[in-house]
Order: sequence, then C-alpha cells, then structure tokens
Amino acid sequence: MAGPGGAGPTLKDPLVADARDAILDFELNRLHQTYVMIDFETFREDFRYIYRNGGIVPHSVAPLLWRNRGVQANMYVLDRAGANLIYLPHEMSISATQECIESLLQRGLGHPSVVALGFQQALSPPTSAEIATALAFESPMATRETVFAKARELSAKFPAVSEFSKVATLLQFSLGFYLPLALFDVPVMPGQMSFVRHGVDIYRRLVAPAPEGSFLPVGARLAQFTTKIAYSLLVRTSKWWKLARLFFGRRYDFEVPLALDAPYAAGTHPFHLRIVVPPGLRVVKTVELLPSDVFGENDLLRFASYDESNLYVYLRMDEIKAVLDQRDLVKQTRTAELEKLRSVPTAETLRVVKHKLMKPTPLKWFVDFLVEIREIFLRSLDHVSKVHLTVKVPLSFARGIPTLIIFLWVPAVILLITAALGRMDLNVFVAGLGVLFVVMLTIGIFAIDRRVLRGLVLAHSTMALALVVGSFILSILI
Repeated sequence: MAGPGGAGPTLKDPLVADARDAILDFELNRLHQTYVMIDFETFREDFRYIYRNGGIVPHSVAPLLWRNRGVQANMYVLDRAGANLIYLPHEMSISATQECIESLLQRGLGHPSVVALGFQQALSPPTSAEIATALAFESPMATRETVFAKARELSAKFPAVSEFSKVATLLQFSLGFYLPLALFDVPVMPGQMSFVRHGVDIYRRLVAPAPEGSFLPVGARLAQFTTKIAYSLLVRTSKWWKLARLFFGRRYDFEVPLALDAPYAAGTHPFHLRIVVPPGLRVVKTVELLPSDVFGENDLLRFASYDESNLYVYLRMDEIKAVLDQRDLVKQTRTAELEKLRSVPTAETLRVVKHKLMKPTPLKWFVDFLVEIREIFLRSLDHVSKVHLTVKVPLSFARGIPTLIIFLWVPAVILLITAALGRMDLNVFVAGLGVLFVVMLTIGIFAIDRRVLRGLVLAHSTMALALVVGSFILSILI
C-alpha cells in the first residue's frame, strides 16, 4: 500500500502492528463529549478519553472513536498537558484495522467449536482483498455491505465465537465510518491509564451533494417541488422555520446527535455528554430524547442538569445497551413496514405504465408525478427507519435580549402611530430616524461578536427601518 511520497505501511511496520493490538487491548474507561454550538450551522465536538491498557504489552497507539466518512472537518489530538499528538496517516489506520480484522478471523477459524464442527471448508470468510477494498475511504457501498454480510453470517453461525462478533462489529462500522488513530509520546504500560483529548470542528458543506441523475421528467420535478413545499408547511421543522420562531421570540429546537454505538463498542463504562450553547441564547425546558418510541420508557434524564449555557447528560453502560437494543427493535419494525410498502403491486403497475409512455404528454407527466411521489415517500420512510438518536434542546434568547429588541421597535412603532395620526413631517421623521439609528447602533455593537445574534438583529433592524421609512412615504402620499 504505497503512497504518493514513497512506500506506505507494510505488514512489518511496528506502528501498524502496535495499533492492530491496541484496537483490542485498550479499554475506554470513561468518555466525556462536549458538543459546542458555534452558530446555527457550525459546531465543535470535543472528546476526552480515559484509557486503560488492558493488554500485556505496552502500546504507543490509541484508537479514537469511529468518524463519519462523509463529514470531513478539522481535527486535533492532545495529551493531558495540552501538547499535540501525532494523528496517524489514513493509510496506517486502514492497514491496522485490516490486520486487526484478519487476526480476529484467523483466531475465530481456529476456535475449538469451529474446528470440531468441521465447517472450515464450507465457510466463506471475507478475503484479505475484500477487507482492504471495504476499508478504503471511497469504496463502493455495495462492496462494504457484501463484506459485512459475510462477517455477519459467520457471527450468526457461531455466536459463541467472540472473534467473529468483533469482526462483524468492525466491518459494520466501516459501512459509514473510519477508525482514526493517535500516537502517544510515551508508551502506555499494561494496566496503566492515560488521557487523550480529541477535537473535531464541523463546518457547513461548501458544495451540496450532486443528485444521482441529471435529468428529471416534468412530472417528477413538479412532485419534488410540491412535496417540498407541502412538507415544509405541514411539519415546520426546517432550519428556516426554527429561525422564524426564534425571530418572533419563541423557541429554537437544537437537535444534537446522540452517537452511542461507537462508545458502546469501545466498552466505555460511563458516557458524559455536555452541550454548550453560545452567548445570546439560553437553554430552556423541556429537554427531550428522541425518538420517543426508543426512549419513552427510560427515565434517562433523571441525572441531567442544566444552566443558561450548558446541558449535562450522564448515561451508564447498561442504559446505553438498553437504548441500543430498543433502537434495534424499533428499526426492525420500521424496516419491515417499509418493505411491505415497497412490495405493493400498484407500484409495479405504475413502473410498467411509465416505461410504456415515451412521448411528453399530460398523461406521462401525471404518471411521472405519481411515481416520484411514491419514491419520495419511500425515501422519507427509509430515513425514518434508520432511527437517528438525538437530544432536543429548546433554546431561547438570553435574558435581556428581548428587552433590547423591544427598545429597537419602540421608536419605530411611535413613528408609525405618528404617521397614522397625520402628524408626520420631515422634522419628526428625521428626529425619529436619528433615535432609531442610535438604538440600532447600540444593539449592533452588542451583537457584533455574537454570531448567532447578528442575522436576527440585522433582520429586526431592517424591518424596523423599513417600517419607519414606509410610514413616512405613505404619510406624504396620503
């Protein structure tokens, strides 16, 4: 596996061999996650790991939590003194993960229960080439799913062989994630504990993902436009609806992803989550864990606490396991319902009719519309069936901000009433406008270093100014 600058890591690379064993030997004794809201589209994750080397040899490499393949962001790794640790190249991470999986497979195939049943010849474990392809950063999803299916079959046939279960878990994570590795300055001895801090900045996408097909029939375009508008009006959970509610003094629902699979797979005992909101906003009641059919019967917020800028949630390992088990049950139920809808005979009839209609006629547009509506509905159900765990944190303006906004609107409303009574002239307009500009400048200076308030304050100021100018113009015309 050679890189562009020379030879890449080989099977004899000591760091790769160290990382291969560290993936299994390190115990994540405790995990602290801090999720910081910078603004409405920028966030920062800060993880603090308390490791224990549960093996019999020292390790200089530590496995971090699995990261999403599709979301790339600035990352840093620090030790207890705040000094930067080396973030191992991705090629080394892939090689170490591959060697770990292959080692587990070999040990599992040599397990007495497997040997006794004589199934070695009948088994089809993933090959080294298949594992390497599945772990590659931009490998096809179909390849990853095929390799994972083989590992899952082995795990199902031999539930007593823990090595097969670990292989299935690692390959399941590789479907959408990769395993980053960090290098300690000093090896962690057997039984010794160590601290690592891992930070990730999450930014907004510069380029939106390209659609799968470049051409859409007229009926399909109309279906997408119609459903987008209708869904937005009915559900009202988009970012713009949330910002509109906050603009008028209501609450903004901040949803934080609750990623429990990776901490549970790493064996963390307690999981601590702290959510931090920026100045200008504050946490209000009532915080919820979603979806409700996963968390409904578990009182997991009994140890939660909060103040104006922070929310703290604590989960034990047994609670995490119960949540993940319930999540899997809900996922199975939703997936079964989705498959029933996919197999409805009407869908096949629509597809046959669609392929027969070649010319652009109103009938073809109507059929395309119906087919696209059904596909949009199934895609939405598919998204729901994946059961994303989140913490919904209601946010409102910090104390004092609504008062400042009222001060902004007071001169605007007074001038509006003056214009309605026919008392508006140029002198009154200029004097009132000067007062309004002073208030706008004062609030603007207060909000300039608060990213979450800039746009909202600007919108209020623009509307107040437009109201005053419009009132003056109407008073002249009338």
